[in-house]
Amino acid sequence: MMPPMLRDAAVFSCLLALLSTGLTLTYMTTKVPNFAHGSFAAMTTYI
Repeated sequence: MMPPMLRDAAVFSCLLALLSTGLTLTYMTTKVPNFAHGSFAAMTTYI
């Protein structure tokens, strides 16, 4: 069984990887940084 702190760290690192991938894909395709990713991430934590 995985300790809860290690599991939470794995989930958080996966979320950061998904956010950074989305930000990179948006920037590479449009050449415009989208700073709304932070607000989207904050909104999903409340849901």
